[in-house]
Amino acid sequence: MNDQAQTLDQLLRDIHGAPDPAWWPPAPGWWLLALVAVLLAGWLLRQLAGRWSEHRRKQRIREEYDGIVNQYHANGDVRQLLARSSGLLKRVALRGFPRDRVASLSGSAWAEFLVEATAGEICKELAAELATGPYQSSPSANPDQVIAAVRQSLGVLVHD
Repeated sequence: MNDQAQTLDQLLRDIHGAPDPAWWPPAPGWWLLALVAVLLAGWLLRQLAGRWSEHRRKQRIREEYDGIVNQYHANGDVRQLLARSSGLLKRVALRGFPRDRVASLSGSAWAEFLVEATAGEICKELAAELATGPYQSSPSANPDQVIAAVRQSLGVLVHD
């Protein structure tokens, strides 16, 4: 009877479910999700780094122009203001436009480019002064107008 009771106990025991799956290694779907998350995080970091770098570049350009203006206020040299403003505009333009289009420009061609590239923020007269004023003994440009126009033009050229 003992054998029969033991067999009956084995037959009547509760049904057990499968053991819980192991947590490692994860299923392929989790690997795919992790890969997508890593790629997305990398893309977002790259976008943020690019924006931060561009913001920092714009800030350095503004700081440099503030230094040019402060130097003008300290020494009152309009020729130096025109030369350094034109040089900064040229460097900014070289970064935003094809080098072969900008690098060789001087004189009236540089003035025409400034008017075109800045969408009219610099009028033809001021652009001509920026292009030729540094080489004149006494330029006729109004320094306050030059400063305001160059600030706005820098904003256009660096795509603020």
